[in-house]
Amino acid sequence: GASVRRLPFEDWWDVLANQKCPGHEDQCFIRPSGRPEILAGNATLALEILEDLPDVDAIVVPYSSGGLCLSVGTVLQARKPDTRLVACEISTSTPLNNALLAGRPFFCQHSPSFVDGLGMNTVLPDIWPHVQRMITTTSKVSLNDTARAIRLMVERNHIVAEGAGAAPLAAAMTGQAGHGKVVCIVSGGNIDAAVLADVLQGIVPMSASIPDRPGLFGGGTRQPETSL
Repeated sequence: GASVRRLPFEDWWDVLANQKCPGHEDQCFIRPSGRPEILAGNATLALEILEDLPDVDAIVVPYSSGGLCLSVGTVLQARKPDTRLVACEISTSTPLNNALLAGRPFFCQHSPSFVDGLGMNTVLPDIWPHVQRMITTTSKVSLNDTARAIRLMVERNHIVAEGAGAAPLAAAMTGQAGHGKVVCIVSGGNIDAAVLADVLQGIVPMSASIPDRPGLFGGGTRQPETSL
């Protein structure tokens, strides 16, 4: 089976970028982006979307390491190139948006938040050439809007999504996905119970810079939403 190692963000980033973990060279590191098997699996999401909604105008995808965007973008270019691919980032960390504006990846500030499934300090070099030509536009969503999207899905759809999974819906709700038939990929439900409880009460946990153990997010920095 797999083994889990907890690392500081900087060390985790080095492992992700270099695709190896020092001291564990005899083990296989499976990166969530770049491996053909994972990209092919993720691509089935886009195939299913096109099967169910052939005239989709835009697909909004959360952007972290870029693998999911790369998978969806590959399918769209082959099957429906006129569909917009919108990459969604959290406002506390926007390396893709910065790279697209500058024409190249560079290191930027990464601010931890309760949306811990999104946010890096740069775009992976091997992913950059592909997402640069595939992504139509980027969106930046706030923590407040992401929290609202989480609560909306719980209250109306009985779907529990983590911050990264709810960010695409937040982008669509704030008009950043454009008009027409928009599909948001809700990519995960790994949310701390205390974070979810806060969000459902209209409180936005602002900081995730504490140990990742169940219940500890409730002691992080929090603030009420500006509006309900």
